[in-house]
Amino acid sequence: MFKNKVIASLVGAALLGACSQSESPAPTAVDAAPAVAAVDSQRIANAAEEPEMWLTYGGSYDETRHSSLASINGDTVQNLGVDWVYTMDKPRGAEATPIVVDGVMYVTGSWSIVYAVDARTGEELWTYDPEVSGEDAVKGCCDVVNRGVAVHDG
Repeated sequence: MFKNKVIASLVGAALLGACSQSESPAPTAVDAAPAVAAVDSQRIANAAEEPEMWLTYGGSYDETRHSSLASINGDTVQNLGVDWVYTMDKPRGAEATPIVVDGVMYVTGSWSIVYAVDARTGEELWTYDPEVSGEDAVKGCCDVVNRGVAVHDG
């Protein structure tokens, strides 16, 4: 069941990325530390001006979870399909809402592992494993899942 939720979330984010009305430059892989998107309070406050992004848990400071993109509607919904599927390498559940910034989807899986995925292709760009200890994991209420990432002042 959790796997289905993860796949549904990632497919939804992929569809959101595919609906982008502007072309984003292709992200580049890095060897040392991953590149961090330039997101500040002003950009989040003006999130409506970038409907192809999903900068916060609810899309913007308003947290409405509404997208103003119009390319998916009653006339086009039947044309939707799966462009790509990304499988996380851990078998436990995931409950996070993906964040999409400049063509990169950031999402967390179990054990707080962060995945950066090209929103157009599904290619993994990088992962970060904070190596949460099993001893610490049992202190939480809800298994080793989490509520996701946030971006700000990167």
